[in-house]
Amino acid sequence: MSWLSKYKKLENDSPAVARLDRMAAACREVTGDTLSPEARDGILNAVRNAAPRHDSLPVLFTPTRRLLLTGALPLLLAGVLLLTLNDGMQPPAVGVGGAPTVRMSKEGDQVLLHIANGGRPHYVSRSTQADRFEPSSAVRVSDGVYAERLSDRAGLVFYRID
Repeated sequence: MSWLSKYKKLENDSPAVARLDRMAAACREVTGDTLSPEARDGILNAVRNAAPRHDSLPVLFTPTRRLLLTGALPLLLAGVLLLTLNDGMQPPAVGVGGAPTVRMSKEGDQVLLHIANGGRPHYVSRSTQADRFEPSSAVRVSDGVYAERLSDRAGLVFYRID
């Protein structure tokens, strides 16, 4: 862009100024249209026919679709995330195949063990140590539900189901 920094000064009596004056005068002399309407229509039709044809493709993301996608996609992802996390919050069932399914809950000052195994009788033993269960303290489960009051202050209790 160095050509912009070096302006040429034209002298009023130079041939370039005289030529520029003649061209300006010629432009001012034209008063009407120089082309007939038929000639203009012919030129316009020739330009239209020479232009490349563009098949219009449908727009995939119109402004409305973009707005809906921008609003709906985060809501959909949040719903999927909540459903996934909610499934992970369910307590896992103990047992595989024919083994009993055990669900534990606390209601008030009671601990409830729900044992589902087709009505078989079960015995539940309680201990504060994981490796020591007294067989004499085992309690028979009636109707698949074992209930125990939280009377002692044991921090950690283990249950064994036979």
